Amino acid sequence: MKKHKICFVVPGAYYLFNPEEQSDVENIGGAQYQAYLISKELAKKEFDVHFTVFYSANPNPEIIGGVSIIKVAKFKEHIVLKAYKLLKELKKVDASLYIFRSADFGVAIVLLYLRFFLRKKVFYMLASETEISLGSSISNLGIFTSLLMQLAYKKANYISAQTHQQGLLFKEHRKRSPDYLLKNIVPEKLDLNYEPIIEKKYILWVGRLSKLKNAELFLELAKRNPEESFIMIGPEARKEKKYGIRIKTAALKQQNIQYLGYVANNEISNYYKQSKIYILSSFQEGFSNTMAEAMQHRCAILSFMVNPDNIISEQKAGYFSNGSKDAFFDQFTKMKNEQTLLAEFGQNGHQYINHNHRKELIAYDYAAYIHSILS
Repeated sequence: MKKHKICFVVPGAYYLFNPEEQSDVENIGGAQYQAYLISKELAKKEFDVHFTVFYSANPNPEIIGGVSIIKVAKFKEHIVLKAYKLLKELKKVDASLYIFRSADFGVAIVLLYLRFFLRKKVFYMLASETEISLGSSISNLGIFTSLLMQLAYKKANYISAQTHQQGLLFKEHRKRSPDYLLKNIVPEKLDLNYEPIIEKKYILWVGRLSKLKNAELFLELAKRNPEESFIMIGPEARKEKKYGIRIKTAALKQQNIQYLGYVANNEISNYYKQSKIYILSSFQEGFSNTMAEAMQHRCAILSFMVNPDNIISEQKAGYFSNGSKDAFFDQFTKMKNEQTLLAEFGQNGHQYINHNHRKELIAYDYAAYIHSILS
């Protein structure tokens, strides 16, 4: 039986396939990570999977984990030239379905080109709460890109949401219902009966240094709790360099914070294992990959404004501050030394992730949905 050919259009994800390619580390976020994981799983399930990327050194095509990597253009090339090469390559691929994740100007242009000029099927995966309304999109992407993305959402053949809450909000503000709920993959599968042997002593923060992540709240928390040890992981965001340098400088000056910058996916697990509380300070997220990874590693969660589908509260995986700084600091004080409570939060979160986000379960949902729309 002939395999369905599908093509991921997430050009900033090449580092995840080849960690020796350092040029695009700053581009790596949750959207790129999920597209990478999903593509590898679909390649195991009778799909002919292609993935378009930008690169810095080796231009030759590769097959990695069953995924055909199409190297379109160098990162340093002019944006117009990169766009031209990408459109040319996508036409050559001639896939049955093109898959996008993460909103930006280039995504909107390419998606609309595929729909209007090549008459191709397009599947867009919502990746963040910033996408749910025109207002939230404008504050993050600017008005021109946001208006283009509004048209892209309208013209995409299929749209998926990460959570029920995200889908309902998208329908309310964008006047279009997502076609399917597809949860995030959390890759490692840990034993539910695992007994931690590593002392969990750190307060952990992971994310790109962008304004949306609200890292100032983490810095303030560390100042208020000089007796605690804090770890901050994350590179500067390419489009917010000045902000990132300011946060990095402040973190390095604070004696009880270890600022580690970027840490590779295959190394970050050690920091989750050693952390008792994970701080999610963001103003907005989709379904946070870092929160899910922390829950999987039995970290209690303290979240300032993000609580997808109310899982932190309903699953008793930590505390949710609902945007109140007073509540945030009070909740931290309440939980920081309560070992029994922290262990309960950690175990609850771990069980939720393993029951709902294992890659085997999510990969099956993706494969079934894509088969249904292409059959």
